[in-house]
This record gives sequence, C-alpha cells and structure tokens, in this order.
Amino acid sequence: MQFVDQDVIVNGIVSDSWSPSSHSHLVDEFEGTSYFWLEPSEGETIGELQLFVTSGKDVSNPELLTEPLWDFYDYYEYYEYYEQSFGTELEVVYHCQRQGVVTMTLSIPVNEDNGSTKRLEVSWEKSCGSGVRFGLQVGTVELGNDVVEDGETKPEWKSGESVPAAVTLSTFYLSMEEGFGTQTYSPPQVSSSNPHVLVHSRGYASIANSISEEDYAHELTIVYECVGTGKATITVRIDIPPYSPVTWNWEKVCGGEIDGALEIGLSRGTSEVVRDGKLVESFKDWVSKATERKTDFFLYMSEDVKQIYEAILVTSSPGGVLRPVLEVDGSEPGYGFITGEPSKLTIFYGCLKKGDATVTVTIVLPPYKMIEFSWHKRCVRLSPTIDESVWTANQLLTLICVLTLAVVVSAFFIHRYTRQQNRKLNR
Repeated sequence: MQFVDQDVIVNGIVSDSWSPSSHSHLVDEFEGTSYFWLEPSEGETIGELQLFVTSGKDVSNPELLTEPLWDFYDYYEYYEYYEQSFGTELEVVYHCQRQGVVTMTLSIPVNEDNGSTKRLEVSWEKSCGSGVRFGLQVGTVELGNDVVEDGETKPEWKSGESVPAAVTLSTFYLSMEEGFGTQTYSPPQVSSSNPHVLVHSRGYASIANSISEEDYAHELTIVYECVGTGKATITVRIDIPPYSPVTWNWEKVCGGEIDGALEIGLSRGTSEVVRDGKLVESFKDWVSKATERKTDFFLYMSEDVKQIYEAILVTSSPGGVLRPVLEVDGSEPGYGFITGEPSKLTIFYGCLKKGDATVTVTIVLPPYKMIEFSWHKRCVRLSPTIDESVWTANQLLTLICVLTLAVVVSAFFIHRYTRQQNRKLNR
C-alpha cells in the first residue's frame, strides 16, 4: 500500500512513520483528500476496512471510500501489463470541521490461505486549517480568478456587477492553484432576492465535490428563469469547511426597469431629460419657444454597454395644433442601438396653427418597460423656410424662363449681326 510516493506497508510490515506507536506522517491543511493504493500479496484477501479517529474527533469527521478489487490482468490488452495483480484504491475524505490536528487509524484485516487473519494498522495525522482558503479560485473563464482569488471575493463581485435581461445563464469556473492541494466543497447555495427571478445551478460544480490542483476547472452554470419583471440580487455561497465560505453576488435584470446607464440630454454629454436611467422630474416643465421649428435630443449610454430600442414614437395633444415627425441621426427611426456614442433624435414640430401642445416621446426598450418624456410646445404660423441647398419648383421655373429668354435674345442678336455682315459683303 502506498500514499503519494512513500511506502506505507512493505512486505506485510507497517513502516515506522505510519505505525500507531510512532507515527510521524502529517497531512497538511491544504489536502482535503488522501489516496492509498492497497495491493494484497498472492494468497491473501482483504477483509472489511475500518477507519476511526483516535484523537481530535471534533476537528474532523473522515470518510473512507473504497473501490472493488480489480485485476490488472483483465486489462493487459490495453495497458500491456502481463503480470496478474489485484488492487484497490482507498480514498480518505477528511471533512475538517474546525482548525486543529486529528489522528486517525486505518485497520486492515488480511485473511491468509491457512485460515488465519492478521490485522495491520496504519496511523497518521491530519492538520485542519481555518479562515481564508488560499489557492481556491473562481473565474468567468477556465482557470480564471476574476471573481475569487485565494479564497477572497473581488470587490466588483461583492456589488456592482450586472447581468442584462438578454442573458439567460452565467457560467463560473472553480479551480485550485498549483501547490495548494485538494479541497472538498458542499453543493452551492444559490439564491435570488426577487421571487420573480428564479435561479438554478447546473454543471459539475453544482453538487458536493472535491477539486485538486491537478483537476480541470469545475464549471458552475447559473440558469435564469424570469417569471416576471424586475431586478434581483443573485448570491452564490459555497461552503468549504473548515475554511470560510466563498460568496459572491451580482445583479440580474429580468425587464421592467430602465438601464441605469441610459442618458438623454439636449446637447452632447448632458442629461437634462433622463439621468442614470431615471426621468428628470423638472423636464416636464420645459417649454419649446414658438420660434423653434425643431428640438434635438441626444441619447447615449454612460457605461460600456449597448441598449437596444425597438421603436421611437412621438405624439402631441391636443390634436390640430401641430403634427410632429422625428428622425434619428437623419433617418426614420427603427430598430437600433443606443451606445456610448450619442445618437441625435430630432423632433420636427410642424405647427398647424397658433396654440400650445404637449409633446411626448416614447422609446420602447425591450425587454425593459418603455420610457416616455414630455414637454410643452408653443406654436404660431411661421412662414415656410427654404433650404438654400435645395432648388424649389418656383426657383427652377424661374431659372428655366431666364435661360430661355437669354437664348432667344442671344439668337436675335446673333441673327441681326449676321444680316449686317451679309449686307456689307453684298455692297
């Protein structure tokens, strides 16, 4: 039987460092599990194994896991192992409960061909730690540590991270740094602060497990189930006794709220209309003067995120005073995105008569609720304005008439000049 690279039992004799009377082997605090390989000699069989604690029973509650004996000879075609040999792997999971040292003994009954039974006993100590579990990492990518590093949660995952409504799941990866052994962990406890936002944990790390520095990362996927609208704080807690639990949280949006990064202002970089995703109460009293034919608004996100808009609509009340139309960056509005680069929303009033009206802009922001803002517009009948860069029909007609007259006059003078020259030649 071997533990790591050290001989535990050789030729049926327990080595001094593993004997109950003089044991000196100590498993450090970072090893949550130890593995033994038990191989009986020819003519021997192994009875029922027992593991019991001799001191420090309140420190650890070790568990012995065994596999059935298996025969190397049965698999020689695959492993090229031609000598018949039987063996089994023993796994001791320590389940430390608090800081301290526990001493344990493994009792191995060996049955011989002559009917006699001898009992071998192997003893060793296990150190259990406490506090922060160094070496444990959690990341949003494999082997990453952007969420938890050395057992401590990064500040941004204690508050501040937000998952938008369009995201349906988040995956985290648990791993152990090299040199920090093995750690058992309990099934993650995942909770939501909003009953309308349900969460489910899935993946290799969603159950009680053990992770070592030699393992691939264990994935933990949180699936979101939005049964209503709103926001929720999602919290994941993983118990890793005897160390302090690992906990991180973030915000999940399931619609019904305006993204806090949305800003709308009357000029680039301002937010007189919408600030931090909320309407500015005082804007409802804003008045567009009678002489103003249009008003420009600037929509942008104050953070590095995108916000989709499905439609932008404009209405006015009462009817008959004006007939507004709108453009976004010079085009008719449709499906689009609001980003960090401001988009210009222009409202052309189209006043029909003198009077006052309330103008309302509605922006549909799926899967959030729509956002609306209103203001007052005073109207008078203004004379039409002409874009100097565009020729009107009257201007074109005048130009044609002038050119035609010029051609006729020129033809007349050319004809007259030609007749005078001919007369001179005939004299």
